[in-house]
Amino acid sequence: MAVLVEAISVIVKVDALRRSYPGGWEGYRDASPNQTFCSDPEITRIGFMRPDETLHHVTSLERYGLTYKAGGEGHAINLVVVDQQRGPMVECPWIEFGHIPMGPSGEPVAACRLAGSRITVLITPERWTYEQSLSKSFHFVKTQDVDRRMALLRVQDGLSHWVNRRTGEDYFGSAPLDTESA
Repeated sequence: MAVLVEAISVIVKVDALRRSYPGGWEGYRDASPNQTFCSDPEITRIGFMRPDETLHHVTSLERYGLTYKAGGEGHAINLVVVDQQRGPMVECPWIEFGHIPMGPSGEPVAACRLAGSRITVLITPERWTYEQSLSKSFHFVKTQDVDRRMALLRVQDGLSHWVNRRTGEDYFGSAPLDTESA
């Protein structure tokens, strides 16, 4: 596999970024809204904790001519939204999604790569560690329940540190857009 998939990931073809995004791949990397960017030579990934953040990002990419879904066909063109638990949210023949052993005892980590790629190394965000990852401590909370069930402790370097109000368990993930400056 090639790039990590955690929470809700937006996967974009590198060649499409080079053609359409201002500044190409480098411009996209530099404009990343959080610290979850990672890339192999063929695809990039940015992760989000909430569907509204994901929609905002996809919409911004579409303004530059990148296309999520083809008209009536509904399959991914040059970017796709991939869920950590369920995989691609629409048909996407150009990626392969799966789980690879990664944790201390070989626990599965979600990843994807360009279909047919020979890349076998997993690329993760710069400061990512399995111990503080969603792969280790995946916990889904509906957006409307976040304030009731979770408390945001801090945001540092684009990583949110949350605590479950009931259990006291810690969770880590990408910083929500509206708390980036918190």
